Amino acid sequence: MTMLSWPAWGGTARLSVSHPAALRAAHRLATAVLTRSERAADVRNPHAELHRLDGSAGRPVRVSRRLAAMVSAAVEAARRSDGLVDPTVGNAVVLTEHVLAERTRPPRRAGPAGHHPVTRWTPVCGGTATPIARPARGWQSVDVNGRYVTIPANVLLDLSAIGRAATVQHCAQLIHRRLGVGVLLGLGGDIATAGRAPVEGWAPQGGLEPVLGGDGVATVTGRVVDPRTGGLAPRPWPTIAVRRSAAEGGIVAAKTLAMAAAVVGAAAAPWLDDHGVGPTDRLLLAPDTRSAGAGQRGPTGTVPPDRVGRLPQRPQPAQPHAHLLRPAG
Repeated sequence: MTMLSWPAWGGTARLSVSHPAALRAAHRLATAVLTRSERAADVRNPHAELHRLDGSAGRPVRVSRRLAAMVSAAVEAARRSDGLVDPTVGNAVVLTEHVLAERTRPPRRAGPAGHHPVTRWTPVCGGTATPIARPARGWQSVDVNGRYVTIPANVLLDLSAIGRAATVQHCAQLIHRRLGVGVLLGLGGDIATAGRAPVEGWAPQGGLEPVLGGDGVATVTGRVVDPRTGGLAPRPWPTIAVRRSAAEGGIVAAKTLAMAAAVVGAAAAPWLDDHGVGPTDRLLLAPDTRSAGAGQRGPTGTVPPDRVGRLPQRPQPAQPHAHLLRPAG
């Protein structure tokens, strides 16, 4: 099956459709949507539309439909994860990236008379301050009313997880509606599908098992910022992958669950169990799982990878689940 790939939004986009003749048209649609979304919500781009919000001093701002949809999806993900995934964590994310960059920066040469230059950090709220990790302001402080978005002063939204997942899902569904074909669209470690899948299922890159039509797979690698503290969450699972069907919320639900599992760290397996994600729909890779046997369930509730690190095949449910996330507790 033909697959196109190209750089997009800090990662690599991958596109397949069920009818190869529609691939070029699907690529044009995907490129337009991803480019527009990146220009709206890339926090690292100082000219992104997103920065109109953090400069609004708490006043409502009329934004593009695409940005409003991404903010809405991020707020809903925060609500359903009880704040474990929170878009108001942007300040902490910028701070964390700054600190990590400083740790890996080559040593500076001493200035005149033994003077060593001091690195200063300019936070998104302006001014100069010493970096201090602080909890996120909280998703409840964000208001979305149609195309008007209001956030408190000195808050920066980070839509790099849920906003991107929502964009990929929207884009896959748009291609299916416009062209009438089945589609798989991936961005980084996230995959969305729409329409009818091939008989053998979609076979994404990276060694994953075939994915059914409508499924979404989200992957979180490395450490994430815990919005409850503003610092990095522990890293017992360098890679977490979650799969959800369309009835369960697709890639947006999968990304919400994977990000929340990364935040809770060592408790990820029971937390995912409590939220309806069984062993066949998740993959938790710890540093020592490479020596585990293929397909064996580990003592901590993990599913060790087989020789290609695959998610187990999702069985076809007789009745699709209607929930996205069950309320915590």
